[in-house]
Amino acid sequence: MRLIEALVNMPEALDGAVGQTRPTAKNLQACPRLPERLLLYHGAMTSDSDRITFKDNEAAQQYEVYVDGKLAGHAEYRPLSDARLLPHTEVDEQYGGQGIGSRLVKFVLDDLRERGLNAVPTCPFVADYIRKHPKYLELVQPEQRRTLGL
Repeated sequence: MRLIEALVNMPEALDGAVGQTRPTAKNLQACPRLPERLLLYHGAMTSDSDRITFKDNEAAQQYEVYVDGKLAGHAEYRPLSDARLLPHTEVDEQYGGQGIGSRLVKFVLDDLRERGLNAVPTCPFVADYIRKHPKYLELVQPEQRRTLGL
């Protein structure tokens, strides 16, 4: 998956990121007129024309994934002092088996890493993703790894 554009329909919101060749969650967050952090990815799902968007909806305390503008799933979180508890991930039935949940969890874990936060993956799907992708194991504190079976 490649990050190829950020908020193409709201270029005025990118004042703080103008000139960036690869917008990231961090430099988008610094944009003064950007109400919520939003990243747009292109990736092969069922065809080259599908658009997948990930968003941290802080008001609802969940990360969201949209496919062609339609909410396709979410990963709930609870903020802790230096981490986010990840209790539940859900993908709409019509998107099941297409890798949407895995892409969402990857986005969540990458975002936590970029923010310097740890993950507390009590959701079995997130914990299983971390088991399969050990590069994210460092986001889970050692004592929590044992408790969660990681």
